[in-house]
Amino acid sequence: MPLIVFASSAGGVGCSATAAHCAHLFQQMGRPSLAIDFCMNNGLALALGLAEIPESGWTTSPPQREDSDSWQSAVLQAPNGLHLLPHGAPHAMHTTTVPTSLYQLLSTSDHVCVVDVGQNLATYAPDLLPLTDVLIVCTRAQAYAQQQLQHMLRELSKCESRPCTLRILANRYDVRRPSQKDALSQMMRTWPDSFLIDTIHEDEHLALSMAQGIPVHECYPQAQVAHDLHGVSHHLMKLLDTPDSKETCL
Repeated sequence: MPLIVFASSAGGVGCSATAAHCAHLFQQMGRPSLAIDFCMNNGLALALGLAEIPESGWTTSPPQREDSDSWQSAVLQAPNGLHLLPHGAPHAMHTTTVPTSLYQLLSTSDHVCVVDVGQNLATYAPDLLPLTDVLIVCTRAQAYAQQQLQHMLRELSKCESRPCTLRILANRYDVRRPSQKDALSQMMRTWPDSFLIDTIHEDEHLALSMAQGIPVHECYPQAQVAHDLHGVSHHLMKLLDTPDSKETCL
């Protein structure tokens, strides 16, 4: 099944929250999903409603067997029913390579695998990009973010891997701020084929729903951010269902 990787060009852009909600929406669309956290801060686990950071995960208790089934005991079920393979305790040793058995899981899983790498994409790119179907780079509509995004994409272009569809997503967008409107327009002109038409608006309902451990589309279905996330999720499903959708690739 497909592998979707969510990455961020900078911290605080809402990458983990977006990945968590998209994974849950994929499952609601009838596409069984597995969320996998590649970040030491365990942002994906918290975004999925877990009350505490999982002490165990794929970095803290790697299985002895080198096959994909060996990870089943490490998979948790989030409060919203989604399956999650956590990163593990933040004090665990930082891993820069994907274990063979986890690589096998990503290669053979019958679920849509949603991986949150946050700002660690460069670290895991050699292992992840060859398997990736869609790469979502989350950013913000701000001048400094454009520079960070440009640097990130330049570095990624050096990676040798099979083509994957690249999409850039503007998160936490505040339409009331002229500076953000100008920055978003500039970024869309710079990367016209890569930018998602959908944006994730700055919306207090997202923080309120996450504080309750409930997806925003269930807690506040009429909220702007709930509509935004539905739009992004449907767009991603269309990309996965279109075999020749690699028109904008790494």
